[in-house]
Amino acid sequence: MDVERGRKGELSFGSVTDQIKEKANHPTVSGTLIILLILDIAMLVVGIIKKNECPVEDRIPIYLIVAGAVGIVSKILPFINRKLEFTLVTYVIYLLYLFEIVWAVVGSVWVYKIYQPNYNELLPLHCNRELYLFTFWILTIRWILVALSFVLGCCYCCFSVNK
Repeated sequence: MDVERGRKGELSFGSVTDQIKEKANHPTVSGTLIILLILDIAMLVVGIIKKNECPVEDRIPIYLIVAGAVGIVSKILPFINRKLEFTLVTYVIYLLYLFEIVWAVVGSVWVYKIYQPNYNELLPLHCNRELYLFTFWILTIRWILVALSFVLGCCYCCFSVNK
């Protein structure tokens, strides 16, 4: 990130938005969004198919359905908005990303609080094994990726300031 000195000696960060847009159009970012889109579709499908198969925490399939649907919209909108460049759509995308983070926290509470549920479907309070483990690992991997992104982002910021 180029840091320039203004006429009064104050620091300005050039066109930060242009740099973000340039990086967002990188093929790696597009590929990542496509992978995340596939995972969101899988979440939606699994949530719908297994909707009534977790009586011990019946909100787990709802978490998957909502997270999958919102995730699909939040991954498709940036591709659409590349051509349109509507500021309002950009804000909607950011709000969807924020909702995804908050919803992941909510889903984590529902999933992790019943760790390790009873998988025996003959008992009244059980959870389908595939449904629970799919949701558990989706959330766990998501939190690992968030932490990794944060660490790498901090490293990038620290080392790019010195250049």
